[in-house]
Amino acid sequence: MKAARRWLLVVLFAGAIFTVSGSRRPLGIESPIPGVDKVAHFAVYFFFTVTVYRALTASGAAGIRAALAAVAIAAAYGATDEIHQAFVPGRCASVADWLADAAGASLLAVIVRRAARKATSPPGRQPPGP
Repeated sequence: MKAARRWLLVVLFAGAIFTVSGSRRPLGIESPIPGVDKVAHFAVYFFFTVTVYRALTASGAAGIRAALAAVAIAAAYGATDEIHQAFVPGRCASVADWLADAAGASLLAVIVRRAARKATSPPGRQPPGP
């Protein structure tokens, strides 16, 4: 039941992304700051990937493999979202947006990897760098 609830959250999150990206002016916000939309893409896809990762772990997946699977799922969804935008009047598909999506998603794998290294290193000893 726990896994089903977590997958429902993934579906709802994906639906929210789809709905927002299907509008001409997402959230009605225009920023005078260049690149702020990339920060938004990064953040949204980081949290989307966390949601996918939690669903995967509730389904029995674990560790870095679950994190990499979550990254792959989120990055693939980001690509399909950009394709979707190509068909929305006033919007276009953007490789730069997809790269921001994938970067945000990838941050989860970095966090999980570092946590795993820290958990397996002997007490009082720092794990090696990335």
